[in-house]
Amino acid sequence: MGDGFGEVLRALRESRSLTQEEVADRAGLTVKAVGALERGERRRPYPHTVRSLAAALALDDTETERLVGAVPARRTTAPADGATPVPEQSDDLVGRERELSDVLGLLERRRLVTLTGPGGVGKTTLARAVASALVRQGERVTAVDLADVRDPDLVLPRIAAALGLPETPTGTTVESLATALGGRRLVLLLDNLEQVLDGAPALARLVETSPDVKLLATSRAPLRVRAEHEVRLGPLDLPGTDAVGDVAVSPAARLLVDRMAAAGTQVGLDDRTAPLVAEVCRRLDGLPLAVELAAARSRVLGLDGLLGGNALSGNGLRDLPDRQRTIAAVVTWSHDLLDVEAQDLFAALSVFHSPFTLASVEALVDDDVLESLSVLVEQSLVVRLPSAVPRFRLLHPIREQAAARLTGPDGDALRDRHARLFEQVAADAGPALFDHRLLDTLARLDSEDADLRAAVAHLVATGRHGAVARTLGHVWLRLALRNHGVEGLETLARLDLDALDPADAAAGHRAAAGLRLLTGDLPRMHEHATAALALAPDGPAGIEARLLLANAEVFLGRPDAAQSHLDATAGVPGYLGAYRAMILAQVSISTGDVAAAVPLGQDAVERARAVGNDFLLMATLNVLAGALSLAGDAASSARLLAESVTRAARTAMAWPMTYSLPALAGLAVRLGRYELAARLFGASASLAARSAADRSFPVSREQADRDLAELRARLGGDAFRVAWDVGRAAGPEDLEGWADEILGTV
Repeated sequence: MGDGFGEVLRALRESRSLTQEEVADRAGLTVKAVGALERGERRRPYPHTVRSLAAALALDDTETERLVGAVPARRTTAPADGATPVPEQSDDLVGRERELSDVLGLLERRRLVTLTGPGGVGKTTLARAVASALVRQGERVTAVDLADVRDPDLVLPRIAAALGLPETPTGTTVESLATALGGRRLVLLLDNLEQVLDGAPALARLVETSPDVKLLATSRAPLRVRAEHEVRLGPLDLPGTDAVGDVAVSPAARLLVDRMAAAGTQVGLDDRTAPLVAEVCRRLDGLPLAVELAAARSRVLGLDGLLGGNALSGNGLRDLPDRQRTIAAVVTWSHDLLDVEAQDLFAALSVFHSPFTLASVEALVDDDVLESLSVLVEQSLVVRLPSAVPRFRLLHPIREQAAARLTGPDGDALRDRHARLFEQVAADAGPALFDHRLLDTLARLDSEDADLRAAVAHLVATGRHGAVARTLGHVWLRLALRNHGVEGLETLARLDLDALDPADAAAGHRAAAGLRLLTGDLPRMHEHATAALALAPDGPAGIEARLLLANAEVFLGRPDAAQSHLDATAGVPGYLGAYRAMILAQVSISTGDVAAAVPLGQDAVERARAVGNDFLLMATLNVLAGALSLAGDAASSARLLAESVTRAARTAMAWPMTYSLPALAGLAVRLGRYELAARLFGASASLAARSAADRSFPVSREQADRDLAELRARLGGDAFRVAWDVGRAAGPEDLEGWADEILGTV
């Protein structure tokens, strides 16, 4: 058996009975890359690749030493035909294995390949890795650094100088350069072309007239010539979750941990450190230079300190050119290539905290910005996201630099416009949260969450408390359904509602009442609903306040007081009509009139289905299920609860599940499915903690308490805790599966 790296790798893989696909998946590599290594097409893998393969194969120390020892020593290839030598890439090419393979494949078919992407994304690193691979394959490669060239007419002379070609009396032209090359087979690595893009036509003609010459270019913007094939590099992939396994295979996390180790900060991934590493990578947006800079700062700050806001401070890395030592220098290099209009727009875009659309930008600046935005995208300062409606964003490290350019009165004016823009977004979303558009509206508001937060914070900071009250009055249901209820209440607590315009104050009180219902603070819910009704007693706002007040009364054990408010809202249609029908059913349940509660609950469910609002439907399903359970119809109750749980799991709504899961767990107790019941109770407790939701309806809470006490007694302490912990870690698919188990039992 041979001792080449490919042969050793294949032998170790086969000894584990693993396929190339399985090893590639475990190592975070492509199948093509593993195959190339085993066939000997790539004879010198990078150290991080060897480490990843050793981990994927679960090698012991002896086997790891054997695999590492099979890697040939690296060398610097001597120049051929007067070309400038290309040193073999020494940096670990973390996370770019697929791109390396793709670019090598492209250069077999294409004559001009341009690596584009934002500054600091690793274009030069990848290009030099490609060049090193080509040299190992016997290709002649010449690297030409054009960073200090500002005149496009000097691009060809710089190439000629790098090749050691003599100056011609009339200067270097495409024709003279093609003649001097004389059919030589050559790959030119042209690094940093973005400031001399007007030289692109000459490069295109060089490719046309020199059939044996190929160009590999790096640039923050494409050359925009017909022969070009652009490869746009994005940031390194971030961890999918905070789980140790996901963090360990994330390219961004691997780079951070590797560079921190090089800086003397050893980080072993575990349940505590993995979420920290993932969060650092997210804040840096996976931008390789930002990760490198943060890793260097870790020698002073440590891992935890990188979350404190100083991760990118300092003087940067000394072995990089001045333009790449800091994120500020990287952005300044690109910024100075822009015209004034694009520079102004770049600064203005920093007010957006979430992905934005062209329409939202034009609403912000009140101007046609398509051309300037196109320039920013082309120059890799703005990223276009893959979505049906084009959306854009600034990478976090780049956004910070753009924000530093937005100062003075102009900056204040733009932040004011941004706040007003998202105040209107909330106003437009308000009605849609209470009809069939709920899910689409939640998705939109989720995507703009950071901008909504920033707008509210700006309105609070600038003393526009009426606007804050109106905004939260529109979106309080979204705050409740997306686990931001406590945050909403904290914001409302900063407002002096009594000092506001009555309509604004009423909106703030309605929001507070709804959020107090979520958290189970019924006395204060009653106070806010009473104030809202007094301030705005008429129209839809008055009806909403009156129904919130009725809801508080029945939950406080005063069904007669609730009934009077319900009588005053008879005939209300739509969402509020279904809400009213649901409270009527709760009144009957509270008074023990189960016979009346069932048809009232059925009416509420039918109304909710007609409205098409998922949250309302889940709430009414839970109430009807409770009435049917009290009536002794366990099978029907289980079907309704299973539907509610499934809808809530698929739409990520914890609030309704804090009612449906304990009710379903109670059914499991009565069916003798004790371990399953404990899992459901554990899942409910976890969701309630995350969402701050409390089971406020006394009948539901008291029944759940009785069921839980019986379950503990029947299952025993140890078994209960084990099943409870399983439930606390449950995901949406688990909850759906457990609901189906109950259905299969009744």
